[in-house]
Amino acid sequence: MIRQLRLATGLMALYGLDGDPEVGACQAILGTQNMLSRLRQLNQRIDSELRRPLRIGIGIYNGEAIVGMMDPPESPI
Repeated sequence: MIRQLRLATGLMALYGLDGDPEVGACQAILGTQNMLSRLRQLNQRIDSELRRPLRIGIGIYNGEAIVGMMDPPESPI
């Protein structure tokens, strides 16, 4: 029996706040490509330590958003 461990940790990166939204969208795509590349490198380094490679999910949104502090006040993000 294989048990799956799913850790839900979130990260939000904001691109293009002070400029052209198209430039921000391109920066977001480049940031995504960089994260995936570095994850592949990490998985290669620690391959012998894990049964399966680490995986991530990435979503990109372009437009207005309401953002704020998350988590309890004693440990804000």
